[in-house]
Amino acid sequence: MAHIGAKIGEALAAGTAFFYGCLYLTAALIYSVQQKEFWSSSSDEQKARIAKESRELWSLSETTNSLSHHFVRLPDGKQLHYLAPVQSPKDPQNLVVFIHGFPDSGHLFTRQLRSSLSSRNKLVALDLPGCGGSDDFEKYGPNEVLNAIASAIQQLKKRYLGTSKRRCILMGHDWGGVVAFRIAAETEGLVDHIVTMNSLYPAYAEETLKEYLARGFVSLKEGRFPEAREALSPVWSQIRKSGYTYMLTLPLPIAKTEALSAAAKRLSMAYGPGRDDCKTSTPDGQTYGSSVLARSFTNPPGDWDQKVRLYSEGLLREPWTPSSQVGEGIDRSDTAAQQFKYPVNIIFGLKDVALDPRVVLDGIEKYFKKDEHDVVADATHARDRIVRLPDCGHWSILEEEGVVALDKVLREVVGEQV
Repeated sequence: MAHIGAKIGEALAAGTAFFYGCLYLTAALIYSVQQKEFWSSSSDEQKARIAKESRELWSLSETTNSLSHHFVRLPDGKQLHYLAPVQSPKDPQNLVVFIHGFPDSGHLFTRQLRSSLSSRNKLVALDLPGCGGSDDFEKYGPNEVLNAIASAIQQLKKRYLGTSKRRCILMGHDWGGVVAFRIAAETEGLVDHIVTMNSLYPAYAEETLKEYLARGFVSLKEGRFPEAREALSPVWSQIRKSGYTYMLTLPLPIAKTEALSAAAKRLSMAYGPGRDDCKTSTPDGQTYGSSVLARSFTNPPGDWDQKVRLYSEGLLREPWTPSSQVGEGIDRSDTAAQQFKYPVNIIFGLKDVALDPRVVLDGIEKYFKKDEHDVVADATHARDRIVRLPDCGHWSILEEEGVVALDKVLREVVGEQV
């Protein structure tokens, strides 16, 4: 009976999520058709500007923006694209790997790649699978995405750090932060430090939501309605903020309709390489994969079905089984909610439209790395490792206050004076 009850509960939850996603999609479409941009097509001038921006961002044969293009080849033959400064130290003190979120590419970190941090450290901005110049994957679950990122990090360490004991820092925003958090909790020896910006550790967010729900239902049962309202407020807030994610997990092609009308997706940075860019090659003969070229023919370019699948195929909470090729550096123990295995710094814009800090941030320091006495090794500084930005939103990485905060944290992590 308990098993049947659980199945019924799962079905009801799935049905509720589907209904909420459809409701949110309908509201989004109604809003979109009321906008002038929904009905107007791109002018010739706009198309020319996008083509020019695409060439400057994605042509493998050009380095006019002071960044160069590179690839790492995965064990299955697919490749991930990454950006790096043209001028990089021959003997870097650290390797810093940046990972973007939805719907971006490695170009999100252009400002960081061009900063003076690159004078002593090797800086790399990876494109997630299906994004930017990286190949499409057949599936975008944890076994596929996390194994790919872990393999890429291992290769980048060998490529730029060799056998030295120099440190590797992983920094992620949005979905890149989700990847970083899972690596922090589920691996050992892969990296040395984690930094995230406006992201969430899925296990902690789930735990926090369950605690708020339990507290709220107990208060309701006992007739303590003000307490119930206070306890359930963060839950409702996060559901409201996450409405777009329910829309994106709808069965395709339902979810694709709204994605096509989003203004942000018109940016060349998120589109990825254009058709002409895919004909170029790096000085050593590397080219974009065939799936990247195929994405340039979709309307709009970039094949947004691929990006949407980050939401819909279990990358948040499904178990991760490390591949045999990844091997060393992966903790194969239970992947339930765990303590972070590395030091973690968190930067969070409190005006985030997608994430409620009460759910994804407050109290997360209890997951910080512990010492042999089972206490947070730097408990007195734990709160200092969480930077709250009151005037920044979800895209704090692009706001001046967020840029300054990230630069300060990274300099402290790599051992440079601020």
